[in-house]
Amino acid sequence: MRFNAGEGMKLLTLRLEDIREKSVEIATQIPSTAFPVLSEMIHSGEVILTSPVSVEISAAHEFDHVRVSGRVSALVRLPCSRCLAEYEERIDTTFLLFYTRAQTAEGVEDEEIELSETDLVSVPYRGEEIDLIPEVDEQIVMELPLRPLCGDDCRGLCSSCGAELNVKECGCRRSVPALAFSTLNDLKINT
Repeated sequence: MRFNAGEGMKLLTLRLEDIREKSVEIATQIPSTAFPVLSEMIHSGEVILTSPVSVEISAAHEFDHVRVSGRVSALVRLPCSRCLAEYEERIDTTFLLFYTRAQTAEGVEDEEIELSETDLVSVPYRGEEIDLIPEVDEQIVMELPLRPLCGDDCRGLCSSCGAELNVKECGCRRSVPALAFSTLNDLKINT
């Protein structure tokens, strides 16, 4: 079964009754406003989305869980952490998640449990629908670079005058002081 956005489906919601007998595939483009964390990053100026988020998902009911594999991609514009120039980068990632029905708190004791690999990528759900937006949002945010670089050879800004060194050499004398022992330069020993 294949869905596209606009066929009466809430953005990225799986109905369990749709996947009991067969797998479901979803291929759609979603605006950034649907993703709360990404929207906050856009609002604060950390990132600019230059395309809608493309999402391809395959979901199937297996044993006691729902297996969701997918791919998320988007074009983003980021400020370089060295020279502050904006550059465009493609975010493209695949993921695999297992949704398991949330357990009630009754009869659950505090004890140590060994987690399997499936448990480590498991997301609890309640009810008869699974909202995929929070996990897809997380996948996008995890793919954003922590320190964005426009290129490995980016020379950044001059620490003295602030000139962008990728464009031109400024002529300032730049040396890296050894800050840990810099106070010893002024030390005079009388013998």
